[in-house]
Amino acid sequence: GESYARLSLILAAIWQKRFDRLQILREDGEHAAGASAAYHYVCETLIAAALDDTNAARSNWQKFRASPNSRSGSDDEMLKSLIMSPDIRARILRLLNEKGILSHPKG
Repeated sequence: GESYARLSLILAAIWQKRFDRLQILREDGEHAAGASAAYHYVCETLIAAALDDTNAARSNWQKFRASPNSRSGSDDEMLKSLIMSPDIRARILRLLNEKGILSHPKG
């Protein structure tokens, strides 16, 4: 199934600007089961945003926000259920904001 290591691989590829790796991780996610729906949608949002696939990123972000595993509240509060590090959450939200994915930008 989809392991929590996938998010780390996605973030590493984004921070290192290794976008070639993201397409492989996207394809892996299509066949993955397990983890939570919220986790899956965050992974897919990040990949799509980094690859400038804005429509897919927005769609996956909305699915993340609607998933039963995510907390309600601000984007940061929702991510907190999956990502403990405030630094990493801030970097993710900054990326999504820069790419125009967030409907109500935070910071």
